[in-house]
Amino acid sequence: GDNFKGLPITITNLMPLTGHFTEVEKGERKMNLETTNSTFNFGDIIFTLFSLGFIVIIIALIVFVIRTNNKRKHQLDRIEKKVDNLNQQTKSSNK
Repeated sequence: GDNFKGLPITITNLMPLTGHFTEVEKGERKMNLETTNSTFNFGDIIFTLFSLGFIVIIIALIVFVIRTNNKRKHQLDRIEKKVDNLNQQTKSSNK
């Protein structure tokens, strides 16, 4: 007899076990599940979009930095050639 001591047994606790619901209770349970699922799905969608957006931003930043570095190197190479040409011209004109 003391095996169930401490377990509060009420009608509401037994209702899910028995499966005997009135139509109103079935409707309420269905509405609650639909509301919970749609809210959960909406939250999942927003989280997924932000996660994907974050990944896309990181990739875009990496590409931007690489392209900027390449342009800068190319520009420095062109400037270096011009400086070398000017040095050659000044050396040849001084002789």
